[in-house]
Amino acid sequence: MKKKLLAGAITLLSVATLAACSKSSEGADLISMKGDVVTEHQFYEQVKNNPTAQQVLLNMAIEKVFEKQYGSEVTDKEVDDAVAEEQKKYGDSYQNVLSRAGMTPETRKAQIRTSKLVELAVKKAAESELTDEAYQKAFESYTPDVTAQIIRMD
Repeated sequence: MKKKLLAGAITLLSVATLAACSKSSEGADLISMKGDVVTEHQFYEQVKNNPTAQQVLLNMAIEKVFEKQYGSEVTDKEVDDAVAEEQKKYGDSYQNVLSRAGMTPETRKAQIRTSKLVELAVKKAAESELTDEAYQKAFESYTPDVTAQIIRMD
């Protein structure tokens, strides 16, 4: 399951990168300033080599996959309860903590939802793949090659 998600995310990242680079023209102007312009193509060239931008794209892909797969199983009440627990933990400084992290209450709530989705996905994967039968089968099929050599010293 995890390998499939990772493969899907990498595929999505590759497709997005190729789509961004495959335009034959320079693309539309994103910014124009006193005669200078920044085109879509120039922007994508910078973004595709930026690890932070790549991580954002990967996070978006993972979020979409988990939301589609498990979105109905994580309720708004669970997320609201987690937010309320954080607010209680930090008290009056909660807003300040969010500001220092560069977040708004809405972005933190979305982040908590994504975390809950990931936790659920890991839990479901563990339940389905980490069974006693799977361990027993792996144990029985594992036969290492062992070579023993006894040297007698008299």
